[in-house]
This record gives sequence, C-alpha cells and structure tokens, in this order.
Amino acid sequence: MRKGVSYGECPIALCLPIALFMVIAGCSEDVNHCCWEEMEIRGDSYVELEDIWGTSASNFYAVGRDTRIVHCDNFTCTTEDIGVGGFVGIWGSSESDIYVISRTGQIMHYDGNEWSKVFDAIEEQDHLRLEGIWGSSESDVYAVGSHFVGPDYNDRISKILHFDGASWVRVENNFKTGLTSVWGSSSTDVFAIGAMEVYHYDGNEWCLMMGDAPEELTDVWGTSANDVYAIGSKETVVHYNGVEWSEMNVDFGSSSFRNTWGTSSDNIYVSGSYGGYGGVDVSHFDGNSWIHLDLNFGGFNSVWGSSPDEVFMCGCKDTVAGCEEGIIVRKTCDVEKMRVCNQ
Repeated sequence: MRKGVSYGECPIALCLPIALFMVIAGCSEDVNHCCWEEMEIRGDSYVELEDIWGTSASNFYAVGRDTRIVHCDNFTCTTEDIGVGGFVGIWGSSESDIYVISRTGQIMHYDGNEWSKVFDAIEEQDHLRLEGIWGSSESDVYAVGSHFVGPDYNDRISKILHFDGASWVRVENNFKTGLTSVWGSSSTDVFAIGAMEVYHYDGNEWCLMMGDAPEELTDVWGTSANDVYAIGSKETVVHYNGVEWSEMNVDFGSSSFRNTWGTSSDNIYVSGSYGGYGGVDVSHFDGNSWIHLDLNFGGFNSVWGSSPDEVFMCGCKDTVAGCEEGIIVRKTCDVEKMRVCNQ
C-alpha cells in the first residue's frame, strides 16, 4: 500500500491531465477537475475488496475475500478480523445496523458494538451462494444469490432471503437463474437481476419483468421507481423509465461492468473490470453522455458515496501479477483541498 498520501492533498507531480497520467497514481484528476486519491489502509496489505458502504464520508466500510473488514473512521482506515471471509456485499440502515454477506451463504450483523453471525447456509447444509444485499429499513432486508442443485451441484436457481426484523426466511420463487444483485426504491418496489433477466417485487409477489437483456447483468441501482439502471458484461447498461427498459449506448472497449451507484439521474458511476486486463476503471454518466474516467489506480468492484463530491471506490491495485492488494480511493471536489491539485 502506498504511504504518505494525506487527506485533501495531492502530490503535484501526480495530478496530471488525463492524457499524461503516469503508471504510479497516488492521486488523479478527473474530467471535472476533482481529485481522486488512494486511502491508506493501516496494517498488513489487504486482499481484493468487493463492496463498500457507509453512513457518511467519515464512517464507511469495505469488505472482500479476507476475514478482515475495513472500517474508515474520520478518514483513518483500519481492519478488524471477524473470523468469516469471502465477503461480497454490505448494506446497513444505520451505524448500529449493518449486514455483510459471503459467497458461502453466511450473513454477519453489526449492532454498533460487535459482529455476530445471523445466518449460515453451511451449518444448514444448504448449497447457497449469496451475491447481493439491500434493504429499505432495519425490518426489510433482502439478500439474493444462487442455490446449487443437481447431481454435482452445478445447476443454479435463484435464492431470495428476507429479513422482517425478527428472522431471515427463504422467499419462494420459481426463477431458473441465479441472482447477482438487488435494489429497490421502497419495500413495494424491489428489483433483482440474474443472467439476462430482471425480476420485480411489488409488495405482494415476485415476477419476471424483463427476460432479454443484451448481455449478462451484474448489478442494479436506481434513483427512484422511474429511474433504474441495470449493468453487465460487454458494457451493457439498460434503463427503466417506469414504463419500459431500453439499452443505453456505451462503448469504451471494456470487458464488463461490475457495480453502479449515484446520487441522481445526472450523476451516476459505473465501476469496470481491471485496467491491466484491458478494461476501464470507472465511467460516469452526467445525464447526457457516458465519460470514461481513466484514473490509473487498478480495477474497481464497487462505488459508493455520501454526496456528489464525496465518492469512494474499492477494488484491487493493478499489478503485473494481477490482484495482490486491495485498494480504496476517494474523490473530493472541495476547493481548498483541491488547491494543490489545481496548481
């Protein structure tokens, strides 16, 4: 992990115009002249980070394939080992109500004091793989993934778990594909995606909403019930306007999109595949067009923020050997903090 990049200051030599970016990038300037800087994770080097979420710019978490959870408190990032690893998702309703999920079907909960296991598919001998988590409140949380069936457990069907404030229960459905992401605008407007399909819950039942996406979908997010985005491989972005789904034109030559988040319909980020493998780092939609932000840090799996000017991404540092170390980068557009970058 590169040391010495302080909060709010960007080394002049590294804040170059996009066309002049160097391989070493402790700080990068984007097309809006905002500064992106790598945050130091104190302690031993960390493996690839998969997801990021928080309550504010000074209090957020990142999880990954390690048993350690990264907590950034007042811009100081440290790790805590909670004994379970392989995390792929995190969501919470408050500082004292946070959930993380693992690909092995385990759900951990933080109550503000400690982490505890609240669901374990391994203990129940359930061949479950969780991929996404979202909730509308502390008593309405969904975790989605795949249930492996068949003689060799190679076939996948969808799995939906729901927390009602008291316990996690399995939601019956007949979907024939595994699910990778879930998001909603309310408890009666929930979207889940899997393969090339979009499913919807209206408060009464789940149903197939779209079954012919251009490519396999990986994530879903929106600003409202009438403004929803689903992204996927080969730079696929499909948009729902409250009436129908339509494909958006994006062409950067990337292999896949992984995660999406934003603050409004004219401020949306999409993280992509690893730069070292021919993909882009992150793209931005301003309401009219998509722009490739060539940040030169590595590959990003997830993006989250507390405001348009306070955005964070996590993923993996790009090295010749591939992913060897996790990374968190932070965007800031504060005028005073950008003083060095803009000189």
